[in-house]
Amino acid sequence: MDGNPVLLTGENGSGKLTIVDALLTLLVSNQRRNYNLSSGSGRRERSEVTYVKGAYGREQDKQGIAKIKFCRNENGNCSVLLARFTNYLLKENFTIAQFFWFDSGELKKFYVTANENLSIEKHFSEFQIASSLRIKLKSISHVNVYDSFSEYQINFLSAFGTKSLKAMDLFNQVVAIKEVGSLSEFVRKHMLEPKSVQDLIDQLFSNYENLNLSHQAILSARSQLDFLTPIGELNDLLCKQKKELDLIEQEEKKTPLFFNHKRKSVLDFQLYLDQIVQLKYFIQN
Repeated sequence: MDGNPVLLTGENGSGKLTIVDALLTLLVSNQRRNYNLSSGSGRRERSEVTYVKGAYGREQDKQGIAKIKFCRNENGNCSVLLARFTNYLLKENFTIAQFFWFDSGELKKFYVTANENLSIEKHFSEFQIASSLRIKLKSISHVNVYDSFSEYQINFLSAFGTKSLKAMDLFNQVVAIKEVGSLSEFVRKHMLEPKSVQDLIDQLFSNYENLNLSHQAILSARSQLDFLTPIGELNDLLCKQKKELDLIEQEEKKTPLFFNHKRKSVLDFQLYLDQIVQLKYFIQN
């Protein structure tokens, strides 16, 4: 395609949506993917299992019960989806692929990314079992093999320069749109997450109730603080006065020592005077 726009046309049932579903399989996780969306048949009509087994129609059995007709069964059959992308400006190539096979009736798969061009004929052929193919791919330089879609998606989104996973969700929604009438309706239906007005109203009331309870709790806590603040101030004053009282009591304990010292001084002086008087009396006699 050389980077040019492509118009794909064909009659109903010719496989146009199958190509779209193949791209969705490569780019969107199975949990969010919408197969055959534009047909209005719903998500469950097609699945990875029906594609791998090659569902092509329905037939009624003898009891009149409609059953799906398959091209392939689950014994030894596998499928490969592969897409190659080219950045012509930077001259870079990138490949994404998914390999599907059945194991004991259960559909298994692994995911591949490569910073080069891969092909189904060259890289996904000539193998006996899925594990040998995995080993073969891992041995190739610049090829990554993943077991989970999330790791695989992160790798190819990084290579595409896409920062948000929402891009793939939007692609999933709009890829199969056949016409756009009202732009507002298009944005509301395909680009915005569906929201229930009643759920929003209920959430608003719930948030208001939570905010009101939080406000009441703040007022109650503030009132408690107002009551506790004077207690704290009085406690600080009490501690200060207690320290002052302790100092006074310590000084009071020192008072007897002070007066005993003064008394000793007086008694010493009185003794001195008595000695002088006695000495004078002795001299006179």
